[in-house]
Amino acid sequence: MTIEETLKARSEERKRKMKEFNYKFNNTAYIDEIEKEPAYKRMGLDVTSPPNTTNNQSRMSLGKDSNDDLQLRSNNSFLHDNVD
Repeated sequence: MTIEETLKARSEERKRKMKEFNYKFNNTAYIDEIEKEPAYKRMGLDVTSPPNTTNNQSRMSLGKDSNDDLQLRSNNSFLHDNVD
């Protein structure tokens, strides 16, 4: 095949795929069917099994300040008020 024929074939294939794609969204019954299924099922996620947690330690801590008010602090040693 020549370059021109190859480009023409690719163009036709792209047009065909776009028509198929547009047809899926023009067909409201298809969209309604998709919306009935939860997103986690469409993505193939299993929500019945516990998540794979290897590090349960939080980066936040709960403490009290000088007025006995609760404060949520981040345990990030790089965040401080001292400017270099």
